[in-house]
Amino acid sequence: MSCENIRWKLSKEQASGRAKESFTQDKYKMIISIIMSKKLPDSYKTRYMKTPPIEKTGEELSLICIKTRIDNEVKPLRHPCDRQNYEEQNIIVDSSGGAALLRGADLFAPGIVTCTETFVGDIASLWCDSSNDPQSRSGKGKSKFILKGARFPIEEGFRDQLVFLGLGKVLIPRSDIFCENPVKSGIAVQMYRPVFDCPPISNHFLESCSSEAMLQNYASIKICETFAKNLPKAYSSEYRELLDMCAAPGGKTAYLLNRLSNDKWYAADKPSRVEMLKKNTSKIETNVEIIAGDSTKMNFKNEKFDGILLERVDKILLETLPSSLKFSTRISDAPCSATGSRPKPVNLHISERQISSYQKLQRKLIAEAVRLLKPGGVLCYSTCSVRAEENQENTKLIESKYGLQLLEENSFNPFSEKSELIGGINRIEVVDPLEDTIGYYCACLKKL
Repeated sequence: MSCENIRWKLSKEQASGRAKESFTQDKYKMIISIIMSKKLPDSYKTRYMKTPPIEKTGEELSLICIKTRIDNEVKPLRHPCDRQNYEEQNIIVDSSGGAALLRGADLFAPGIVTCTETFVGDIASLWCDSSNDPQSRSGKGKSKFILKGARFPIEEGFRDQLVFLGLGKVLIPRSDIFCENPVKSGIAVQMYRPVFDCPPISNHFLESCSSEAMLQNYASIKICETFAKNLPKAYSSEYRELLDMCAAPGGKTAYLLNRLSNDKWYAADKPSRVEMLKKNTSKIETNVEIIAGDSTKMNFKNEKFDGILLERVDKILLETLPSSLKFSTRISDAPCSATGSRPKPVNLHISERQISSYQKLQRKLIAEAVRLLKPGGVLCYSTCSVRAEENQENTKLIESKYGLQLLEENSFNPFSEKSELIGGINRIEVVDPLEDTIGYYCACLKKL
């Protein structure tokens, strides 16, 4: 079971007293009605299952949890490694594509690693090569993976790492993908009957309902609420200056801009991610400055921030900020192994060397965050990992090496819950759907 969590935007004029409460509830009920009566049923017209029900709502945080389901009856007619039985076409995607399909997406043309001789209208089985990830493709991993355009049948040695994801309808044939001038965009396969039925709710889907909603992992909301609760008090004559250190794509930033609209915000990330960050934060009418550069080498004087959020990204960058800026809080969601991310195909190939490299970068960012934090300011360190090396061990380092005081620590490890392995996919059951989210870790620490 999984949650799709949606947060609404409030303008400054609406973000006070009962007006805020009324606006939230009205918008909340209106968008639920639009989604459940029209938009979601429309998206399921091309799917095998009927529209899923709302499992639970969290009105105090404007959350909608839509039930996800496992189809135990859908089976492939042919495995990609089989040398006989050509009754069904096969399509193989990499681990990133597999994760996207498990989250309800259709398959876009660039996501296809290889396929049999597919034609428009074919119903094909979709498989994920769980070892075909960026680490392996860069040559740093030890796992072998299926190459782009590989011919069938696939070598027998790949059998155990191929995960069946369900059936889909071919919209772009193989001849248009593996050719001299291949198609580089567009939906190549429309999901018809996935093994794991996750509602196909994307930001594009939400924009068609209302400009005032966006997707948000519940883990991100929990981290933001923990951070907001532990910030130093803001006096009436002053505003706090806050930094989201590694902000893209901007989900947590947007939530906090809405949650703490009276503060002065700076949001930073590497240049290639800034446009995405600008797009998501532009939905919130508040005071934020977007900055691109290197987060490990920030051009600030010491002790500038009231609060800092250090967030998880692939690589964190921030540079050349005016020395006159003053900050009291920092949020830090550090680059991590993403071992808590879900849903995704099973992949057990994260090495200790990889974990060590993440920890090294995390500690560079922590050192920079501590340098910039004011005495009395709060550092919020978070990851989407479930590994102690990236979580509790780093928090202990912050306490012992830098002398910060731990205020609050919380986490969720979905893989410690009751689960069932279904064809390479772990089905995890959590009693309360509002608590059912990706794995995460969060610690708020005060600089003394």
